[in-house]
Amino acid sequence: MTRSQQRLWARRLLAGALAVAIVGAVSAGVGFGYLSGRGEITAEAERDSPVAPPIRVTTAGGQTTVTLDDTEIQNGGIRTAAIEAVSGKAQIQAFGTVLDPQPLTDLSNNYTTARDQLQTAEAKLAASRLAYERAQRLYQDQQNVSAAQLQTAEAAYRVDEANTDTARTQAENIASSASQQWGTVLGAALVSRSTMFLRLLARQDVLIQVTLPPGQSVASPPVNATAQPAGSRPVTISYVSPAPRTDTRIQGISFYYIAPAASGLLPGMNLNVMLPSGSNTGQLVPGSAVLWLDGRAWAWVKTSAHSFVRRPVATDKPLAGGYVIQNIPIGSELVMQGGQLLLSEEFRAQIQIED
Repeated sequence: MTRSQQRLWARRLLAGALAVAIVGAVSAGVGFGYLSGRGEITAEAERDSPVAPPIRVTTAGGQTTVTLDDTEIQNGGIRTAAIEAVSGKAQIQAFGTVLDPQPLTDLSNNYTTARDQLQTAEAKLAASRLAYERAQRLYQDQQNVSAAQLQTAEAAYRVDEANTDTARTQAENIASSASQQWGTVLGAALVSRSTMFLRLLARQDVLIQVTLPPGQSVASPPVNATAQPAGSRPVTISYVSPAPRTDTRIQGISFYYIAPAASGLLPGMNLNVMLPSGSNTGQLVPGSAVLWLDGRAWAWVKTSAHSFVRRPVATDKPLAGGYVIQNIPIGSELVMQGGQLLLSEEFRAQIQIED
């Protein structure tokens, strides 16, 4: 091989080596870029993926427990206080309405008219009876009384007798109607015109219909109860009788109570009525600590430094100042503020479970 051929061959080898080096470098760069880009995509996906929140809500034995750390409790404004043990007279919250006395007044006026007509008829009957009896004696003794005169006396007597029966029936029907519409006690008071009834007619007292919530009852209506119109002071009311009809808006058992008109109660007023109903013992839950959910009352009880349990609260027999919660260990603390935050945490957990 000549020297010129050797130089040509060497240049070809060098060109091939350079080509291989360039291809290797390019391939290496592409591979590195792919791996680098893939790593960035993975990191970005990990950054964008949702972080699983800490488990704050658990349910066991039908009780929901919410657990928060110190910071969450402080930021949420959760404040607790020891539950006070109470024992006192239970109360049933009922609905009261001050009735318009006009229908009762009209019924009383009708009865008074019928009673006066009856008295007039009875007086005429007594006179015609004496006249008829005198005519009978004279006719039998043949003392100048003809048969026609006797028949006339008897006819007058029979007419007065019929009129008296009609007047008596009218008065009895009105008295019966009063008992049906207002109950036997008020019906009898209308007939006898008792002092209680006369005070109602004179509007010195007002008549109140008190209706229990549907499904509730009392063994014996309390002699006295407390009624309070919106924005006014409570008024003591006194029991009269059972009511023969309910309030159509409430559909519960009803009673009649009276109160002095000087108390400021006026016909048409709606009242919040508290009826004493035996005794009630347990722990007192202030009304401000009660949360309403699905038509029921609840309260949060602190079970540990960071855990809270939602417990039902009975509201059918409230005590003064709140409601009673039972079967709570002595010394337990009640969430007085921040209960809505705990409820929100419970709802959030339910949403996450559904998702």
